[in-house]
Amino acid sequence: MPASSRGNVKTTVLLERCFSSREYTFGASAEIELTPTRGQIENKSAEYKGAIYRFPLQHPTLTFTILTTQRMLQCELRIPAVAEELMPWEFVWRDRYQYLQDNGYELRPRYHPNWSPSWIDTDFDPKYCEDSVPIREPSMIDARRTEDSRLVSIKVVETSNREVSMLTFLSAMRHRENHCLPLIEYLGDLVDPDSLLRVAQYVRSFNDPGFAMFGEVVDFVGQMLEGLEFMHERGVINRGIKATSVMMDASPLYPDGHHPVRINSSEDLRNDAIPLGRIDHPVRYYYADFSRATLFELCGPAYVRAVASIDGALPEVSVDDQYYDGYKADVYSLGDVFDKEFLQKFHQLDFLKPFVVSMKQRDPLLRPSASELVRRFARTRRRLNPGWSRWLLGKRFTPVYERCFEDDVAISTDGRSLIVSQ
Repeated sequence: MPASSRGNVKTTVLLERCFSSREYTFGASAEIELTPTRGQIENKSAEYKGAIYRFPLQHPTLTFTILTTQRMLQCELRIPAVAEELMPWEFVWRDRYQYLQDNGYELRPRYHPNWSPSWIDTDFDPKYCEDSVPIREPSMIDARRTEDSRLVSIKVVETSNREVSMLTFLSAMRHRENHCLPLIEYLGDLVDPDSLLRVAQYVRSFNDPGFAMFGEVVDFVGQMLEGLEFMHERGVINRGIKATSVMMDASPLYPDGHHPVRINSSEDLRNDAIPLGRIDHPVRYYYADFSRATLFELCGPAYVRAVASIDGALPEVSVDDQYYDGYKADVYSLGDVFDKEFLQKFHQLDFLKPFVVSMKQRDPLLRPSASELVRRFARTRRRLNPGWSRWLLGKRFTPVYERCFEDDVAISTDGRSLIVSQ
């Protein structure tokens, strides 16, 4: 049965997540050559255009666009929301099914070696059948731990990836202030001996569902600063802080669960998954990307070498191989998340402005340390009116009459009048 293309979903993943590093090479003539996986995709080469390579790879159900800027390579895939047969990158997970089950993790029925689509010879629409949903990241899959039915994520990482040692080091410390992705274990990979299977707590993007109330932002900022201080006090520089690498355990918002891929649907896809409010059901936030993390001795600044194509957003970085203070860079990156995700989107978050301004100072020497930020935030938090916690966030450029309505709803929800100081 042909793969369905209805409801295409767009996602961006690193090329290494699609194909192993041994399956592509950089030629001396500045061309990229991609070796097909399982014979599904034709060989193509890319023409050099400035610092970016662009070329499409055609497949009956997929369109690939490869972009690379020097050492960073990404692959954009249009993945069907419903796939009536395994996608090219899913076969390898079928091959791992029994191995993972033997180690206490069960993949969804779609990846069972003897899988037969549940809608065959029925009147069911495949889009309402759970086993029609493909994974969206070729290197990552969801599973259930058999001992307690806990939802986990399993990711393929190269044994040489510094994330392996960093997460192992950080996860061994069970502290409330530790906001690093909770690692369960690393397993060997029978499919690729140069890779490991990282089993970790299942998490989802920190801003989906979106923030609704003032107090939710306050909680997020506090947890992120707390987690940054925890890493820096142990000599760990993250070097990968950005909105897409901050996650949350959303299980308090979904007591009945949700589908691990089609996250706005119930586990059986028959209903919408309606989240509870995080103001009454607090969630925990995590730093999830440690692929560039570096460990230093706990004394003095920690200078790391820049890759301009990756670190170019930092004011202190302009060229490759330039050295910069990693601690100060982490502070800038987190301040950028606060700025873009909150200050630029919502009004009435004045408490956050002084933090963003200080964290995004162009001169890294003027940026505060993570510990100083935590102390300053604690003082600021004590001064905030507790009644503001349930004040609805208003998007910037919202018409005045809509703001008035939102304020009325906030007052009604909280059950008392809230006085906002100017």
